[in-house]
Amino acid sequence: KGCGAYVNGGTFHLYGGTFSKNIGHNIGQNTNGGGVYVENSSTFYMYGGSITDNIAGSTNDYTDGGGVYVKNYSTFHMSGGSIIGNSSGSCGGGVYVEDNSTFTLSGSASITGNWTNGSGGGVYVKSYSTFEMHDNASITGNSAKSQGGGVHVAWSGTFHMSGGSITGNNAASFGSGGVCVYGTMTVSGSARITGNVNDGSKGDNGIYTGGTASNVRLVGRTTITIDGPLTEDSQIGVSLY
Repeated sequence: KGCGAYVNGGTFHLYGGTFSKNIGHNIGQNTNGGGVYVENSSTFYMYGGSITDNIAGSTNDYTDGGGVYVKNYSTFHMSGGSIIGNSSGSCGGGVYVEDNSTFTLSGSASITGNWTNGSGGGVYVKSYSTFEMHDNASITGNSAKSQGGGVHVAWSGTFHMSGGSITGNNAASFGSGGVCVYGTMTVSGSARITGNVNDGSKGDNGIYTGGTASNVRLVGRTTITIDGPLTEDSQIGVSLY
């Protein structure tokens, strides 16, 4: 658990520095959270620094959270810094959140260039957990082999977006390159989900283009709720399946 840092029932403050190139690879073992693992009512504050190039298992492993894994009533507050270039064998290339936990992305924090063999290239949220995105935060250039290149919201997950941008992400299959929603999604403020694609190609700038435009995919009877005023620069493309 947490090849770079493991927080169990405590609090961690990251102001700078890097958790980098940690590898969790034991087939059949719990190697979730290649960079950081936070569980059991813990709190992780990230003000700066980076969580970079960590791996939670290979493509043959059922491992989640290449960069960060948040579990069991825990909270991860990211107001600065970056989560870059991490990968997972199952879901949540950058971040995986489950079991009544919360991940908050705000300020100028960024989740960039992560990859997963499953769903949720940037962020995967499930099991009565919540992902919140505010201010000028960004999710860019992430990719999923299945669904939700930028963000995947599973059946019992919730995504609140009141600011920031989700752009240039990719899903290799039919799932949305930007945000795939099976659970609950609400938007307000300045929310921009544009320029995401299915089956695109990655440019030298790390952004995915080409393929088919795919920004937000609502599965079944899921909906997006506008729970506050939207600014003039807000833009969200929606597809229904």
